[in-house]
Amino acid sequence: VTIKLNTPYTTAICDEEKPDLVIVATGASCAKPNIKGIEGENVVIAEDVLQGKAEVKGKVVVAGGGLIGSETAMYLASLGKDVTIVEMLPEIAGSEDMTRRRFLLKALKKGNVKIFTDAKIVEINEKGVVISKGEETTTIEAESVVLALGMKPENELAKELEGKAEIKVVGDALEVRDALDAVREGFLSGAQA
Repeated sequence: VTIKLNTPYTTAICDEEKPDLVIVATGASCAKPNIKGIEGENVVIAEDVLQGKAEVKGKVVVAGGGLIGSETAMYLASLGKDVTIVEMLPEIAGSEDMTRRRFLLKALKKGNVKIFTDAKIVEINEKGVVISKGEETTTIEAESVVLALGMKPENELAKELEGKAEIKVVGDALEVRDALDAVREGFLSGAQA
């Protein structure tokens, strides 16, 4: 097996190698809905925070209270940060299994994480975030905003390679799920090739 590291796969490589099959496992990227100020300098991505690629300072708003957002908030609270979660749904980490969710909620409470549910972020600015909750609009002060608003499949490569070889899209590039599903699907695709 030939392994090439630090080499993005391109249509030029495909044209040169002429493979029979290309398994596209390009993963997913952070979803960025159309919110005013989402590209601001005070906005970072949750995965970058968890991987140590981005720092946050001062008060922090985590936009999104799903599993990634809740765990990022827990991590930041453990570092002594003043953290607030803003979630559109009526509860946070709703897809987490009941036992793990209980421990997560306990850790968030211990870290004094403030939680706004049924709330929508309508703007991000240098002062923080503006949220709407029902008929009310409120500003939550924050120096940093961490995006955890879901993921979207990153599958542009599959579209670029159409017609050049048989293409199998696997993992989060096909549909955003958990890591176990992605690894299993990648294994099965390789084993069936």
